[in-house]
Amino acid sequence: MSRILDRSNRHHRKAVQKLPLGVSSNFRYWGPDKTIYADHARGGRLWDIDGNEYIDYRMGYGPGILGYADPRVDEAARAGMEVGGVFALSTEREYEVAKRISKMVPAAELVRFSNSGTEAVMAALRLAKAHTGKDSHIIVEGGYHGVFDAVLWYADIEEWDEEEAPPIFADSEGVPALLKRLAYFTPLNDADYLEDLLKRHHKDIGAFLI
Repeated sequence: MSRILDRSNRHHRKAVQKLPLGVSSNFRYWGPDKTIYADHARGGRLWDIDGNEYIDYRMGYGPGILGYADPRVDEAARAGMEVGGVFALSTEREYEVAKRISKMVPAAELVRFSNSGTEAVMAALRLAKAHTGKDSHIIVEGGYHGVFDAVLWYADIEEWDEEEAPPIFADSEGVPALLKRLAYFTPLNDADYLEDLLKRHHKDIGAFLI
């Protein structure tokens, strides 16, 4: 099915003058003539500025579990604005949400909120390494763990040789090369490789990111 992206293409030509690649995240850039810009969404469907309709399986990369423009969520958001928005202080509601999370996830005895997924992974990785006293970590190849230096590494899984570890590359220029030695990689769904990796390097590994 063909799409018309004339308006998105025109907007992209403007956006690249003020935004790198014309977007606020590299993951939103699909090419100069394929990058789309959202106009509105409802339920599980999204429309771009050219009027093309999509089924959105990502739902904002995860948090939109009830779909877009759910009236219950919108009503709660409006109520939140009426009390003043976000404070640089804690509120009683934080405790209620933390209590609900602990009930749903019994292992979450204590809860700490973060502003983004990147910050959540940073804090979890730091906590794991503080507990274990070990500086290295394992990354499952192909996984996404945010945009901080410790996890901005990848291995070429297409050229994976199970006899030896694959070469590791930085996802971006500017990532300090000295951090590479802290990252170990394992392919997805290969328990034997992971077990061997842990046997060889368990004295250094303080966390496993999945």
